[in-house]
Amino acid sequence: MTKTSTVVDKIKELGLSPGDTIKFRQNVVNGPWVEYRLQLLWHGEQVAVWLSSTRLGNKPNSWSTPRETARPTLAYGNWIKQKSK
Repeated sequence: MTKTSTVVDKIKELGLSPGDTIKFRQNVVNGPWVEYRLQLLWHGEQVAVWLSSTRLGNKPNSWSTPRETARPTLAYGNWIKQKSK
């Protein structure tokens, strides 16, 4: 995603629809990895609303309580769409 791209551009690039989930794992120097999970709830022309949760490598079976957010930009990281069950 280029710096001029919007979160909605990235949503279109990944082929996301409301209800779809994406993940990104970030390796941290001198610490456990952090994994982010976002479920798309809604998007307009410039903003998206997500259900967001995280987990740490030292507690891989424990996701945080999901919360609504419009903050993720998706500008960084290799976000991967999860396969539907």
